[in-house]
Amino acid sequence: MDMHADGMSNPSFCIRDVSGFRVLEDDSVEVLWDIRDSGKGLLQILKSEKVEKEILRLRCGQLSSWMLGCITQFNQTNESYHIVPEQPSLEDLDAMKDFQQRTDMEIGAGKGADLIVGQASYDFYALLEQGALEDLSPYLERSGINRADYFPAAFAQERGQEAIYGISTEVSLMDLWIRSEVLGTSEEQNIETILDALDRYPEKGSVCDCPPREILLFFLRGSEDFWEMVDYENKTCDFDTELFRKILNVAKRYSARSYMDSDPIIDYRSVYFLAFENEAELQARGKTDFGYLFDDGVFSPLSWHQVLSINADSPAKDACWEFITLLLQEENQRKLIGMNARLPMNRKIFTELQSYYFELCNRNPEEHYQLWNDICTEQDMAEQLELMENLHFYPLGTESVLEIIWDEAKDYIDDLKPADAIIENINNRVQLYLDENGL
Repeated sequence: MDMHADGMSNPSFCIRDVSGFRVLEDDSVEVLWDIRDSGKGLLQILKSEKVEKEILRLRCGQLSSWMLGCITQFNQTNESYHIVPEQPSLEDLDAMKDFQQRTDMEIGAGKGADLIVGQASYDFYALLEQGALEDLSPYLERSGINRADYFPAAFAQERGQEAIYGISTEVSLMDLWIRSEVLGTSEEQNIETILDALDRYPEKGSVCDCPPREILLFFLRGSEDFWEMVDYENKTCDFDTELFRKILNVAKRYSARSYMDSDPIIDYRSVYFLAFENEAELQARGKTDFGYLFDDGVFSPLSWHQVLSINADSPAKDACWEFITLLLQEENQRKLIGMNARLPMNRKIFTELQSYYFELCNRNPEEHYQLWNDICTEQDMAEQLELMENLHFYPLGTESVLEIIWDEAKDYIDDLKPADAIIENINNRVQLYLDENGL
């Protein structure tokens, strides 16, 4: 069965309530929608028709309401295919892990779902290395879609590679601030200056209210070669370095309960429209714009968990690409306007979104300030646009080494083993991993 709508394809995109409905003699359904605060209504007729369609399986984690709406639109308008999302229980971690591993096993065997969101995979990099994910660059070239119309991170690529293995159609933007007094006179932000600043800072303070594991991995996750401690080409590693010892010491210090219970010295920066903290506002509050540490600088991060890819062995790759192009369409990107915390990857629509919120916030600036303790300025929009332009994907293929490091380092943080023993164990285990796997 497929439900086709006359007059309006999906009323959920506006704020409406069902006022009433009735079933007609031909089994179609009339639905009367009440448009809130307008005094207006909308009559929608839903007709039930038998349609023979091929199923497109979509393995995914949690889907946004926008994505669900786009799936509904595709299913209503496509005459040949129907997308069926497959999702695990997000509350059961064991069930989630089993779901992810089953995804990888099926797709790695040349079977499985047609479409996959990165969150549904336990080892997304392994799928990529096996050639199980379709290179989308030929589809993009044939489609006539102009890449320049989208932010660079819309097209998921490994660093330095031409192939496109997925599409990011929406994003949740993240950024950080650090207390200005922690940095002192240091102007450059990199792994060494940040560690030195945190190491010499005499006061207590929390780091984003994070648990010990996340504090440690914060200093490691953005580097593809773990700050040159892993040599993938020669399959060697050396964590017995001054830098790594400093990472261990800083992670241990700021993981102490007395630090975690203190006021933050690094925390999340408000980067959304209603209360954007620009650099001048941060400085006035004793804060400095920070970010996440990557090999080439400090940027806002983007996870491969948010990337939509096509199974290279899907018999319906063209239909999968048709769904991706639907997500990239301006009219659908525009539907993200007004959806809290989800930002479009289309540059033009993002600018429209900024204008929408700028007008909303400045319609009554005094009332907005009383509500949000902030005003919306052109400087806010310029800085937010810069964050979007420089979004960085976390490196792929580092998860196994990160887990080895944490598995050993937690004993140092808990005062169960000395640093020398921890480093020796990490070197041995990572070396074994490189010998057996490599990258």
